[in-house]
Amino acid sequence: MAGSNTPTICVIGAGISGLSSAARILCDSRNKVVKLIVIGDQLSPNTVSDIAAGFWEPVLGTDTPRHLVYRWSMETWEQMISLYRQGIAAESGIALMQGNMLMESQEKVKPQIEVLEEFQRPNWLLPSFEVKHLFPSMHHKLAGVVNWTTFFLRFKQYSRYLRDIIESRNGVIIQGNVRLEDLQYDIVVNCTGLKAAEFVGDTNMYPIRGQVTRVFAPFVKHFYFNPQVDAEGNVFYILPGVEGDAIIGGTFIKGSWNTEVSQETKSLYMSEAEKVVPGISSAKQLGDIVGLRPARIGGVRLETVFVERGERRMAVVHNYGHGKAGVTRHWGCAGDVAELVVSLVDEFPSWKYS
Repeated sequence: MAGSNTPTICVIGAGISGLSSAARILCDSRNKVVKLIVIGDQLSPNTVSDIAAGFWEPVLGTDTPRHLVYRWSMETWEQMISLYRQGIAAESGIALMQGNMLMESQEKVKPQIEVLEEFQRPNWLLPSFEVKHLFPSMHHKLAGVVNWTTFFLRFKQYSRYLRDIIESRNGVIIQGNVRLEDLQYDIVVNCTGLKAAEFVGDTNMYPIRGQVTRVFAPFVKHFYFNPQVDAEGNVFYILPGVEGDAIIGGTFIKGSWNTEVSQETKSLYMSEAEKVVPGISSAKQLGDIVGLRPARIGGVRLETVFVERGERRMAVVHNYGHGKAGVTRHWGCAGDVAELVVSLVDEFPSWKYS
């Protein structure tokens, strides 16, 4: 049982960052007795992570330092590979899939391929005759098509996998809305995403609007996406699911808080999808989804700060601001969070008193 020299730990946020952080803290605590609770304003299947496409994609060109992006992404890739090889892909919501990156701009083909090579992902540029054969209605505007393999993650299943880890190590997960100033825990792990603006007053947070349509299309076995965002914030992708579904999108509109479905936007990406996979626009539609990616000026915030509470201090470990790369980097970021928390546990209670 936790004693007076054992710190209490509270993880705020039950999306992929919060649950993975909690799981890694409990797994990496090296048999120390820790008392941990996760509090989320929403639990799966109602979190922002539940509506994410769950596509592992190396995301560079952000405000986050390149070496951290690489390490966090690779650690997450290795975790996905591990689950796949253990034979628990289905119950953990993991799927290994091959697909195509569609390039319209010749000068952007090479940088995208270099990114894949940097992350050691097998890939190849399809020959022009194959591009014409596979994409007859749009090959004329494609400068190149890169074929590669990646993972997809469905958070509904993955959250159960993480929840089992947490609860098997005596962690607790509850739903609730809390304010930082009301918390009485020794260590708080802040995984509040876009709500960090309210939770800790971070004015660098901003949304990136995404809109997708989910259809029942078990005939879609490969992913397709064009990483280039046009002037209106439109981007295109078809991402197959693990239950016969597929996600068609989408948008990447920075600074937009609009959560209403745009029929004009939908018609654009559905029309594009029909050119890539004929017949998909007639597939049974399962719903339209709009979500706000939690982006941050300055990139990911992952650090420890101390909040003064009279003669006592509370340690706050921040882990938010991942934008569209939450799935791609989550396990690596959670590892850094666990390292910071375990260090605080080791040194407790020496830091608690001012």
